[in-house]
Amino acid sequence: MRTTEVVRGIIKVENTADGRIAINVEQREGGAKKTGYRKGAALIEQEFYEHLTGEDVRNGCRTIIETMQRWGVIAGWRTAAVSLQLPAPEGPTTRFTLCVITTKGEAHFDWLHSQLQRVF
Repeated sequence: MRTTEVVRGIIKVENTADGRIAINVEQREGGAKKTGYRKGAALIEQEFYEHLTGEDVRNGCRTIIETMQRWGVIAGWRTAAVSLQLPAPEGPTTRFTLCVITTKGEAHFDWLHSQLQRVF
């Protein structure tokens, strides 16, 4: 979920002739303050765990990620997920994504099959 807090603006509420209510928000200089996820910015590890709901989910994800890192897996922090990757056989700049764990606590392995086909 992403939210925006208007720091400075004018909110105009009008009752129209046909009985409907119209709301117009005019944002002034000073911009808006983003809350929640930072659009386009990668999460840091601490933020990832803060976005997970429930202690069991946080502990489970932490155990999976830390165990895989001990096996040489690289954690790539994204805007709303962590991508767990290994170096790919094609070269040092290419990575092989094993799975992605979202801030909802979901693990996705969707593209693993196509990556295995690419390698073998």
